Amino acid sequence: MDKKKLLKRAAIVCALIAAVVLLCNIGNIKKAYYYRKAVDYICQEEYAQASAALREINDKKYKESGELDDFCYDLEKYEEGKHLFGPDDSEHYDFETVKLSANVEKKRIAINQRLDEQQKEKKQELEQRKKEQSAATKQKQTTTQETTTKFSTRISGSGSFGGRGYSGNVPYSRDKSGGSSSSKKSTTKPATTKEYDPYHAADYIHPDDFYYDYYDDFYDYEDAEDYWYEHQ
Repeated sequence: MDKKKLLKRAAIVCALIAAVVLLCNIGNIKKAYYYRKAVDYICQEEYAQASAALREINDKKYKESGELDDFCYDLEKYEEGKHLFGPDDSEHYDFETVKLSANVEKKRIAINQRLDEQQKEKKQELEQRKKEQSAATKQKQTTTQETTTKFSTRISGSGSFGGRGYSGNVPYSRDKSGGSSSSKKSTTKPATTKEYDPYHAADYIHPDDFYYDYYDDFYDYEDAEDYWYEHQ
């Protein structure tokens, strides 16, 4: 290969390298231009235009462009009195390469204070929610335990219904003096006249079911059973 061809190839390689360097510089020049424009817009309190300029950079890692874009968004929300979101990578807006105008700097400080307040409110809400959930769980457990205990008391006992002298589906009877008797009551409906019935005994097909619902309102099973027969 002769000397002319080598020089030609070297010139081509140098040109390509120069083109790449130039493109990189153009890209950096473009980013720097829009970055300065964005900062100027922020200082002029033109937040929408600042966000548009930052989007032209298309590189959130370029200097502090990503945080500046978040800042523009929160500046608008702050002036509207709405909820703030803060920067993506930290809790506060603290710029190292940007010098803001005095008025915008005051807003930056106020925004950071508001972000602290929101964080505190969020923690309080979470704690309150945990307390309410814990109280609801305890109440549910207590209610379940009480219901289970009450039901167990009604159906347990030595052959009796709730300790009131009823066993199985066969009622026991007692004489007029109040003593118990081993004789079983007849399940034949006695001939009686219906009276006013606040307990709706006629709605029950068996005295057992009636007594189960109103056992606290009668002396014992027999008392409830008599009432049930009288109102059939």
